[in-house]
Amino acid sequence: MRKITLINIFAVIIVLILIAITLLTTLTANRVPDSGESAGSPPKSTDGHVTAQPGQPTGNKDDSETEPDAGESSNPDRTPVPGLSTATPPESSPDQLNTSDPPSGASGQPAGNPSREAEKLVALEDILKKRFANFLPQSLWSVYVIDLTTGDWAECLSGDRGEPTIAASLIKLFIAGAVFRAEKDGIFTLSAADLADMEVMIRDSDNESANRLTRKLGNGDSNAGMDKVTAWAQSIGCPDTKMSRLLNADRAAENRTTAKDCAAVLVMIANNEFIDKAASERMLGWMGADSSNASKASKIRAGISGSGISVYNKTGELPAPGIVENDAAIVRTADAGLVLCILSEPTSSAGAKSEIADLTKIILDYFKINS
Repeated sequence: MRKITLINIFAVIIVLILIAITLLTTLTANRVPDSGESAGSPPKSTDGHVTAQPGQPTGNKDDSETEPDAGESSNPDRTPVPGLSTATPPESSPDQLNTSDPPSGASGQPAGNPSREAEKLVALEDILKKRFANFLPQSLWSVYVIDLTTGDWAECLSGDRGEPTIAASLIKLFIAGAVFRAEKDGIFTLSAADLADMEVMIRDSDNESANRLTRKLGNGDSNAGMDKVTAWAQSIGCPDTKMSRLLNADRAAENRTTAKDCAAVLVMIANNEFIDKAASERMLGWMGADSSNASKASKIRAGISGSGISVYNKTGELPAPGIVENDAAIVRTADAGLVLCILSEPTSSAGAKSEIADLTKIILDYFKINS
């Protein structure tokens, strides 16, 4: 009898143990996750990192494999640039300026070292400021120089006056740009007569040719044409250039520009980016040719004495009252290139031409080009 009782006790204990095991198993399966841990998440190790389970990703990718944000390219070969959108840019037409690469400079070499920013030529500016200190206060002078090889630049204004000056015939650079742009956009086709007008406008500074082309831009309306010239200047980043009157018209309103704006156009021409390569080459040919206009050789060209130097320039001048003597040039040697723009509203036309030649000598000597 005692033996049977012990057996019953053991049986009850075993049953209780089995019940306890069943309850513990049920509670573990239904446990509520801790804060920050989702149901079904893989278990964590003691150092807080996710422990990978067989056949499961960890969900913690290496930095090089992070998921792209909205609008970011998933191309693994493309490295985002800080501060720039990584969205794929729209396709551009072949003639559009590609600002992602440094432009080609004189003789095809890069204009500027990609590993450094272009620098202000402080020493050259100091030389020019000392020269300007001797000018009469009522005259206005501005100089802008760009080294096409490095992108380095210098700017000097007499009396620190930065307002736009009278463009005179330098406005024709912008007329040419607007005309070539309209042709490229399919607004009109340039006839042989139109191209002849373009040539004599740039080579010889012919005013009537400039006026005919301006009217063509406006479909016969000269005011609309002048607005097109101004709009093209604005579109290439020349905010201080405005065409307000036809050439040979009343001077109550003047066409205005700056040495810096003119330099921007010449850099485009030098880099084959003046609308396209064909237009750039036409402009260089016309600017480099000899002219029936004696002023073309009397300013920047007169200041060049070294051998092996090519000059491509566009002059501008107006008589008294309100004398203007301007010249803008691309100057090239076999291994160097400059853009040089000198604008003036002087008190003497002859004196200004001589001064532009002297300033050219000073600038070319600084770059060791004129020897």
